Amino acid sequence: MPSMSIRRNKLNRSISLGVWLGILLFGCSKPVDLVLLPQGTQEVSGYLIGAELSLVRRGTHLLLQDGIERYLVESKVIALRAFEGKEVRIRGFFENNIDAAHLPVLVVEEIREQEDGWKKVDSETLGLTFDTPPMSQSSSSKYYGAPCGGTAGILCPARFYCEILDAKEEIGRCAKI
Repeated sequence: MPSMSIRRNKLNRSISLGVWLGILLFGCSKPVDLVLLPQGTQEVSGYLIGAELSLVRRGTHLLLQDGIERYLVESKVIALRAFEGKEVRIRGFFENNIDAAHLPVLVVEEIREQEDGWKKVDSETLGLTFDTPPMSQSSSSKYYGAPCGGTAGILCPARFYCEILDAKEEIGRCAKI
């Protein structure tokens, strides 16, 4: 009988030790802070590129602003692929992603290509009115996600490299170094 009592005590100690270790390890971790997202319909502009497919987060595309990935973008009714590699203006609403560690999701209700039209400039001192061409996009957003490689040997500009997505065809997209 004493051996049964000793086994039971060892088992109880092991369980207690496991519970205390669990409390120490998981109870001391820093909680993930949720970012408060704007409520209601929002209008956002940026450069749209395709995102890698994932089973652990939402979003089929990325919206870049000044070359920085700001939001994951998705739509159940609008084909976003037609807008890849373009400056766009999106009207939609924000939702948290599955995991707070991932970028927030912008659910698209409406999307249109940004129009960089010529601007009229008045110079009162000279008494002149003239049109100026649109400003060129910054290199960080203009080239990010642009196609590269392939049989044509399309190169990326300085400070970018060709991230190969299809090894057989050697086709990729420009990514910032």
